[in-house]
Amino acid sequence: MKKCQWIPRIFSAKHLVCLSGFLALTAKSQWVPDGPPNVLDCQFMTTGGITYFRLVGLLPGGLCCQRLAGYGVARQDTALTQILEQETWGSICVGLYCDPRPEEWVSVLGALPPGGYTLTLRASSEFAFPWATLSFTVPTNANPTLNISTTTNSNGSMLRLGVAGVSKAVYVLESSTNLTSWTAVKTSSVAPVTFSLPMTNGSKWFYRTSIWPTATH
Repeated sequence: MKKCQWIPRIFSAKHLVCLSGFLALTAKSQWVPDGPPNVLDCQFMTTGGITYFRLVGLLPGGLCCQRLAGYGVARQDTALTQILEQETWGSICVGLYCDPRPEEWVSVLGALPPGGYTLTLRASSEFAFPWATLSFTVPTNANPTLNISTTTNSNGSMLRLGVAGVSKAVYVLESSTNLTSWTAVKTSSVAPVTFSLPMTNGSKWFYRTSIWPTATH
């Protein structure tokens, strides 16, 4: 786990007020971008061979129905880019005010080979300009994300599938008999976690874990 060395963004929240108001009128989705958050803390974590980026940001503005939201991570060699910003649900937020509060977001950067990388953060309301560029290192980590063992209890023989991970991410355990068609069998938003499944005699099953980011709201 490594703390971020934060580089100040190009635009401050004050510079985004007018621009955010303009985009609130032109946005085509139910989520209205409201610029990047004020960053309180961030860190990079590599667990079970997967690298994550955790950010805690203060969402100013006074509206209760806001979230810190992230979008897909693009990668070109060792350079990663992501849109990560404060968002407001405009259809239900009119007149609903509360005290500003921090929110936590965890982005799944993926199974990156060991080495040095950069992560550039952008907000869609800032057009092409990044608001932060962070450097991080992925260590050598041979531990797998998914571990399988067997146990016996009053219900018979059971498979124990342990998933290494972090909080604020969704882990979906999937099974297959042919490595082509996969079916979700268990889901958890808490990690590390252990799933228990009954063993089936005479059948061959394969298991994998898909990992997704999740917002706090």
